[in-house]
Amino acid sequence: MYLYHSVYDQLVPVVGAGELAATYRRGHVDVTWRSTRLGEHLIAVVTGIPGALRFLSAHLTAQAAAPGQDRAEWAVQAGVAPGPAEPNGSRLQAG
Repeated sequence: MYLYHSVYDQLVPVVGAGELAATYRRGHVDVTWRSTRLGEHLIAVVTGIPGALRFLSAHLTAQAAAPGQDRAEWAVQAGVAPGPAEPNGSRLQAG
């Protein structure tokens, strides 16, 4: 699952989106979370599309990482440019 959200969203607070990601992770769902500081709600929709499409492309063409292979490593090997990191530099994924 791929979730992205603007930290400046005026319609849906980023805290709620982060809590949604955490809820899915507690249910053992593989969640890729990306946040952006580029604009508010509508701008984030547009600026987030490339990352979402890369995520979909990687998952639809390769289906899954090889057993024991980290998904981030697999994405780079598959030619998928990594999306933006969290403000602290981490890339959050459950696995």
